[in-house]
Amino acid sequence: MRIRGEGNCATVEWLDQHLRYRVPEINGQYGKPKQRPYAIVEPASKYHLILLPPLTKPATKVLPARQPIWTRRQLIQIAGFGSLGLVGTVIANQVWKRNSSSPEDTTSPIESPSPPIESPSPLIEEVNLEPFNFEVVTVDSQGRETNREQRQAKFFAQDLGNSVMLDMVAIPGGKFMIGSPDSEKGRENDEGKQREVTVPRFFMGKYSVTQPQWKAVAALPKVDRDLKSDPSLFKGENMPVERVSWYDAVEFCARLSKKTGRTYRLPSEAEWEYACRAGTTTPFHFGETITCQLANYK
Repeated sequence: MRIRGEGNCATVEWLDQHLRYRVPEINGQYGKPKQRPYAIVEPASKYHLILLPPLTKPATKVLPARQPIWTRRQLIQIAGFGSLGLVGTVIANQVWKRNSSSPEDTTSPIESPSPPIESPSPLIEEVNLEPFNFEVVTVDSQGRETNREQRQAKFFAQDLGNSVMLDMVAIPGGKFMIGSPDSEKGRENDEGKQREVTVPRFFMGKYSVTQPQWKAVAALPKVDRDLKSDPSLFKGENMPVERVSWYDAVEFCARLSKKTGRTYRLPSEAEWEYACRAGTTTPFHFGETITCQLANYK
């Protein structure tokens, strides 16, 4: 566990979410009755406080990775592979090399670790990137449209078998200010302070991971844990997969990596925020406020 400020430490909220997943898992593993832990914090304002004090000097020992913090940044950190099934995203970085390593940035943001993957024997041939067009809309603080323009990006299609494809979009590397300014409405303490981060080029899923895509990968040989082939409550061929845990998402990436010989994993906080912002500095990539005309939200 990295201990670098409140936004990167174990909080009461993180512990609560971790235990909600981990305790039932352990009970099932050892044949024990199901238990559903819950946390009560008094006062509620302490829910986001860290559980560990800051270190007096930097730690030098390499510590085991952990599940990301579940806060307002969960869209950034886990990219929706959690139980809410919001936005499924995976990363394929350095797709032309064997033994790919995770991208680094100047401040070592929270990363989503993956279990070790056996290195593929052949080298990956360079993929052909195809262009595609998309529309960018900008709104003002009242949600009124102020601009609309056409943009272009490139992608490659990953074959998952049985005519199921996964489109991966090329995200050019660059620098940006991670986090949010103190003046941003609705900002929480774990979103600062802002700092410049360098993100190398990577590939990100074009759409939410669909139920057919999940089913195709779930049918692949197990790496570390079993996967349900059809976990979603809201069924549909074009519907995103939901009701999957962070651990399930890591296993999804591990199986896909083993099948393709490319490094697929969950994005780091910096990678997700960099892709979401797309060069913007407003709370949302399309402007200062969210509107149901441009996004589904609750």
